[in-house]
Amino acid sequence: MTHPWKTLDTVDTDAGPMELRRRGDRDFLITVDGRVLMNSSAQRSEQELGRLACRPLKHHPRPRVLIGGLGMGYTLRAVLDQLGPNARVAAAELNPAVVDWCRGPLSVLTDAAVADPRVKVEITDVANLIRTAAGKKGKRYDAVILDLYTGPYAHTHTPQDPLYGRKAVETAGAALNPGGIFAVWGENHDPEFEKRLDAAGFKTTVHRPGRGGFRHVVYLGEKPRFEKSAATSSAVTSKEAPEPKEGEFACLRVKSVKPFGAFMDRGKEDDLLVPGSEQESRMKVGERHVVRILRNKDTGRPYGTTRITRHCDPNPRDLSAGDKVRLLIFRRTQLGLMAVVNEAYIGLIFRSEIFEPLAVGDRRQGYVQRIRDDGKIDLTLKKPGYRSVSASAGKILAALKSSGGFIPCHDKSSPAKIERLFSMSKKEFKRTIGGLYKQRRIDISDQGIRLKETGSG
Repeated sequence: MTHPWKTLDTVDTDAGPMELRRRGDRDFLITVDGRVLMNSSAQRSEQELGRLACRPLKHHPRPRVLIGGLGMGYTLRAVLDQLGPNARVAAAELNPAVVDWCRGPLSVLTDAAVADPRVKVEITDVANLIRTAAGKKGKRYDAVILDLYTGPYAHTHTPQDPLYGRKAVETAGAALNPGGIFAVWGENHDPEFEKRLDAAGFKTTVHRPGRGGFRHVVYLGEKPRFEKSAATSSAVTSKEAPEPKEGEFACLRVKSVKPFGAFMDRGKEDDLLVPGSEQESRMKVGERHVVRILRNKDTGRPYGTTRITRHCDPNPRDLSAGDKVRLLIFRRTQLGLMAVVNEAYIGLIFRSEIFEPLAVGDRRQGYVQRIRDDGKIDLTLKKPGYRSVSASAGKILAALKSSGGFIPCHDKSSPAKIERLFSMSKKEFKRTIGGLYKQRRIDISDQGIRLKETGSG
C-alpha cells in the first residue's frame, strides 16, 4: 500500500511556497510552488559531487571546504565521509528553514551530517563567502562546491551572473588554494560553462554519474598548483613541502610507468625512479605510494623504494612502551595500518586502535603500546590508559560548542556514528561523557548530549 505524502512544513519564498513533504519513514520531497526541487530517492549525483570534489583531499591534514546549498544534506554527507577529523567545512544556505529541516526530520537521511563538529552552517549567499576568500591566502579554500537548483544554464552566460558567469568563475579560482577544486552540480550539460572554466585556467573534467536514462552533471575544475607572481611572472607554489632528501620518506604520485620501473612526480623535471625490483607491488599511474629515497652507489643518482620494511631498522633499541613517536602510514593490511616510526622503524596500528579516517601518506603523532620480542612495535594513536580522557573531554566539549550546544549522539548510539563524529571508540566516548555528566558540564538524554549553561546546577 502506497502511503500518502504528508506536508511537514511550509515557508514562503520569492519563488513561491516551499514545502517539506514525507511519505513513510525515509521518503522526502522538497517542493517550490508545487514543483519538485529535491527528492530523497534521487541523490546519486549529489553524493558524487561531494565525493569527487573532496577525494583529492583525503591526505590533506587540515582541508577547508565551502559548500553552497545544503539541500537534503547528501552532498555534505559525502564531503564529510572523504575528509579527516581536522577538516573544516562551511555550508552556506540562504533559507534557515532548510537548515532546520536538515537538523530535524531530514537528519535520518545523512546521519545528522549538519551536526558534525567539523561543520559550520552560515545563513548567507555563498557568493559572499567566495568573494571574501578571493585572493586572501589565509581564507582560501581547498574545495568550493556549488550544489544549487538547476546549476549553470543558458541565462547564466552573462559575465555578471554572481555564481556561474565569467567573473564569478574567475573569483572562485581566486578563492582556492593552488591545486584546489571548484565543483559544480548541473541539471543539464552546459558547454558554455565548461568553456568558462577552461578560460579561467581550470583543468576541467565533466562527469555524468549513473548509468542510462537522464543523468545530471558534475563539473570539476582543478586550479593549477603553480601561481604566477604579478611582480616576477615566475611560477611559485604555495607552502609546498621541501623536497625529500636521501634516507627520508615521502608520499608521491606515480607519474608514468615503464618496463624497468615507475617514475614518481616530485613537482620538478627530475622525477624519481622506483625500479621494478624495488616495488613492493606493481605500481600504476595515478597511485600514491610512500617511498624511501636512496642513492645508487655506482651512478650517484637517487632512486626510490617501496620495500619499506627491508630498508628500516628491525631493532628499536631506543624505544619503550609509552613513548611518543612520529608515524607515517605506508600500507594497509588485514590487521590494520603499517607505519614508519620516527623515520627508522616499522610498527602496526591494529584496526581496533583506529578511530579516525587514515590513508597511506598520512602523518600522525602516536604512542608505543608495546614492543614484541621479535622487535615488532604495536602502536596506538591515543595516550595509553586514562590519560586520554582529558583530551577526549576537550574534543567533545569543543564539538558541542561548535554545534550550538547539542549533538544527536549518546551512549546508545552506534560505534560507527561515535567514531565518525568524535574519532574515538564507543567505550572511551561513554567513559568521557559519563565524567562530563558527573561534573555537571553536559546533560545526556535519549536524543543526544547537550552542553549545560555556565553556572547551571
